[in-house]
Amino acid sequence: QKNKIKNIIKNCMIKPNVLITKQIEGDILDLTMFATRSNAIDHSKHSVVTICFYKPIRKIRLTKIFKGKQAKILQRTLTDKVIEIKNDQAILINEMVELGKIMNINEGIEIIETNQECAIFVIETEYLDPLDVFLRGIVLLMEKSKNLKDEINKSADE
Repeated sequence: QKNKIKNIIKNCMIKPNVLITKQIEGDILDLTMFATRSNAIDHSKHSVVTICFYKPIRKIRLTKIFKGKQAKILQRTLTDKVIEIKNDQAILINEMVELGKIMNINEGIEIIETNQECAIFVIETEYLDPLDVFLRGIVLLMEKSKNLKDEINKSADE
């Protein structure tokens, strides 16, 4: 069973420490978070103290030409492999960027937002094996299914 689940995880969108979900306007992401009780020894060497967090990703377009020093600053500001510099000019090679990375840029970048565009969220888990997260999710799904079945049976009896 464990090997079967590992193969499912290997071939789906759950990767080590990262879960990706695509959503469109109006979709709701329902999450149950788990906290681990600890005396902080587990994460004392790390600055991240959250066990799970998300980063919204948006599609962008350059609205001005960035050259020279401005191009290099833009390349450093955005996520890796978003901007390439050719002939001393910034070229957009990946239009999907973490929203937090572009909030400090005042001009020259437009966030493309239409009803058809997907808003992508990258959900990262810290210090938990993705298999453990997946298995906890299965247990919660079974519990919710049982509760729904009980509610249906209760309302049928009334």
